[in-house]
Order: sequence, then structure tokens, then C-alpha cells
Amino acid sequence: MNTLTSQQDFRQAMRSLVSTVTVISAAGNDRRQAMTATSVGSLSLEPPALYVSVNRITGLHDLLARGAPFCLNVLNAGQQPVADACSRPPTGDHRFNIGQWAVRDQTPYLADAACNVFCTVGPSMDYATHTLFVGEVSRILINAETPVLLYGEGKYQSSPNNGSD
Repeated sequence: MNTLTSQQDFRQAMRSLVSTVTVISAAGNDRRQAMTATSVGSLSLEPPALYVSVNRITGLHDLLARGAPFCLNVLNAGQQPVADACSRPPTGDHRFNIGQWAVRDQTPYLADAACNVFCTVGPSMDYATHTLFVGEVSRILINAETPVLLYGEGKYQSSPNNGSD
């Protein structure tokens, strides 16, 4: 049996993980950045913290590495166009033409997202092409209960509900 894993095998295995679709947004040095991400997760309840994985070649990475506060926008089921716009090059302001963007404490966020988690940058760790950033939660906005946008098996889906029963 061959124990080596190809990138294609790994990619196929990761496609089977269904994930909530988010957009990480930040601003600094007179520019805004937004990036679609599914490599995010809860890290700690006390103190409240999460993690995000960001490719080091992105403009968003540069902002987070400099300590820019950021927002984790959890997309609702109707925000696939936002996810698409923030997942493709080029980066920059064109991404902010889609969706209902607002600014709070100099951080751009999607006002109509299912929820917004505002963070300051905590410790980080580099691994291969990415950096894991800890987001120390400073504020949370929860919008109306709505299904969230999911991604798995190479396609978008919507959750049956937002997880509250």
C-alpha cells in the first residue's frame, strides 16, 4: 500500500468536509481587503477567540501580520455572490461593490451577514504557505436568524437553520 498522499488526494478528502462560508475583512494603510475562507474555527470560549488560516501571498495576510483588526463575516445562504467575489483575484476594492458593506471601528464588515465577529490579532503561527492567526474577539453582531452558506463537495449549500433550535 502506498502511504504517500498526493495533493489531488488531499484536496479530494478536504472537499468532503462541509464548512461554513465566511469572508474575512480588514483595512489598513488606506486599503481594504476581503477574502472568502472556510479554514476558520472556534478556539476558546474564555477568553473568546477563533482562528483563521490565511495564505501568505494575499493582501489580507499583510494587513493581519501588521496587526490590523479584522471581522469574520459568517455568510447567509443568499450571499454566494459575495463569496464568489471575495474568492477570486484580483484583490482589493472591487470586492466591496457586492454586498452591504459597512464600517465599524475602521473595520469593514458585511452588515447583512448572518453574524459578524470583530477581532484583534493575537498570536500567529506560520506553516508552509499559510499563517494561522488567532482572533481575540472584541465584539459580535448577530443578525436575524437565517440559514448560513455552506461549502462542501465542491459546491455551495445552505444550512437547514442557523444552528439555534
